[in-house]
Amino acid sequence: MRRSDMDGIKIRLQHQRDKFELTLPRGSRLPCLTREAERLTGVEASRQRLICRGKVLTDSSLALDSLPPKAGAEISVMMLAKESKGSQAVRSWRHFHRLIHAWLLTIWAFLYSFFHSLLAPGAYAGKPGKAQEHRTDGIDPTDLARLAACGAGG
Repeated sequence: MRRSDMDGIKIRLQHQRDKFELTLPRGSRLPCLTREAERLTGVEASRQRLICRGKVLTDSSLALDSLPPKAGAEISVMMLAKESKGSQAVRSWRHFHRLIHAWLLTIWAFLYSFFHSLLAPGAYAGKPGKAQEHRTDGIDPTDLARLAACGAGG
């Protein structure tokens, strides 16, 4: 027997983005793994969902020796934290609240700009285009027309 076989069972635990390497004694059962996972991750044992090779580990009498290891001598286990019904409801409510809030802001912006354009149409009138000539002599073309109408043209 190799020395690594006598030392214990090597387990690679992944939780979210964290990866942990741990060694448990031979003959360890699933509760031993859940306690160790709780110590490493801070997720309570009752909220853990351990998955090994696509199978959810739920049987507390399961011996870790019986889990088929990957190509190497390690067993890969992924842990997901279960979400309670109460926290699911809170998360759903917050999502609903944000959605309603966004819709109300959109409707308010639309109504505000619509009624504001009715009450102050000058605020929404376009600026003169660049095609119009900018006069620097200070004389307005309407002033010239008025002077010519009065006979001041000479």
